[in-house]
Amino acid sequence: MIHTIDTIIVGGGQGGLATSYYLKQQGREHLVLEQSDQAGSAWRDGRWDSFTLVTPNWAFRLPGAEYTGDQPDGFLNRDEVVDIFSGYADKFGLPLRTHARVTAVEANPAGSFLVRTGDMTYQARNVVMATGLFQTPKVPTFAERIPGSITQLHSSAYRNPKQLPEGGVLVVGSSQSGCQIAQEIHQSGRQVYLCVSGAGRIPRHYRGKDIMEWARLLGISERTVDTLPSPKAKFAANPHDVMHRLAERTGAQAFVMPVPFVANTAEDREVLLGQRGISDVFALAGRSDLMFVGIGTAEREASLVATGMIEPSEIDEVKRDGGVGELLAHFFDDKGRPVETALSERILALPRDQLKGRRIVAVAGGKVKVQAIKSVLESRYLSGLITDECTARALVEQSRLDDAAGAAKRRANGGSSNA
Repeated sequence: MIHTIDTIIVGGGQGGLATSYYLKQQGREHLVLEQSDQAGSAWRDGRWDSFTLVTPNWAFRLPGAEYTGDQPDGFLNRDEVVDIFSGYADKFGLPLRTHARVTAVEANPAGSFLVRTGDMTYQARNVVMATGLFQTPKVPTFAERIPGSITQLHSSAYRNPKQLPEGGVLVVGSSQSGCQIAQEIHQSGRQVYLCVSGAGRIPRHYRGKDIMEWARLLGISERTVDTLPSPKAKFAANPHDVMHRLAERTGAQAFVMPVPFVANTAEDREVLLGQRGISDVFALAGRSDLMFVGIGTAEREASLVATGMIEPSEIDEVKRDGGVGELLAHFFDDKGRPVETALSERILALPRDQLKGRRIVAVAGGKVKVQAIKSVLESRYLSGLITDECTARALVEQSRLDDAAGAAKRRANGGSSNA
């Protein structure tokens, strides 16, 4: 049996509950689907015991549950945050269904969506995806090669220092979670090594004010999505957002396209391409004068896998077929030649024949992407590359090694250029 409803919200966290709050204020029919046994479960199940927010209490703005205590400049701990979420839906009478894991969202030719859970199917005019950005642990594949005698924990499974066996501790990642965990373990008397990354840092205080207070005073934290160059810009790593900074300096218009996207099936792809909003996006992409793109790998750490767009087994197949680098979901081998895969007929992105001759600049870097970047450069689809110095040096060195290997191969064949 299919239940028809105006709007389905997938996820009962802060985004899902806030959306539900405002829809109820407007009298809009909707339902929140949460896979766990209560709203905001990620705060309860995926945070360590001493976790605290990194934003001051006054900045906690779940509608109707704003902070009113006597420590506005303090930081809510994990249990305080969990308490707020656990009673929120009941307090405001929000339609929340727990133990309802969404297994599929499918576009309907009629213009609606089919949302499937383990025991029920809904037909909705609107679907709001409020599952959050960082719900799936990202563990590099080299972790599989670390001896089993060494305990490994993702931050979502860490609870306190007593959980760890004796010995030194290496914390990989120096953003908020890594720094909080490293500090706690260090204060417990353990020897800690913090493996830093390129995560940007800002001062906690400046001229006597918390940095979040400056963000409020400058209006940064008050900006709404409709004032941004693109809705996706709110996730940009400013000030490293090359595209928008370039657009500001040149007076150009910049748009962030939510591509590449890989549909579940070729049939789903055709249905999606028939949607007016999606066809408009591709028309806009086709008219663009300059495209900034990323470069992916054919490894299990690739963003296409990390975002759940494709399965690990599918990227393994791409790699077996010779795939090394990825540009807009198009894969290339180590010589820059296109690699046709089972994914090709499910891709929602500009086809390769529309990429030739375009001004396309890739923004990519890092040791793990050197081979992938070289692969895409060899394809001749790029007109430019923005990267860091270390990656640039690695690319030059790799080209030198390849040239030397090619020369040696020609000499071995008596000077012939044929293999």
